Amino acid sequence: MAIRGAGITRLAEFVAAPCLESGQLVPLFEHRHAETYAYAEPLDIYACVQERAAITPKVKAFMNYLTEYLERRWPIEDSLAADTDHRRR
Repeated sequence: MAIRGAGITRLAEFVAAPCLESGQLVPLFEHRHAETYAYAEPLDIYACVQERAAITPKVKAFMNYLTEYLERRWPIEDSLAADTDHRRR
């Protein structure tokens, strides 16, 4: 609906990127150092297996790869981490 001009949406980057590049969507909060900056809370990602025996060395290696890749791809900024820590206290 947002692509057709009917509102605001929150999309995963891999979904939104082509629409942003083509101009179909416009980012609302992209100034990370502005006084009013909006950000999404980090999400937990879980790997589900039918049983623990299914976590073979290959599956474990893939899980480790994803963990490292996602941490590099979407690092938690120091200011975000500090803000999150502050709110938890």
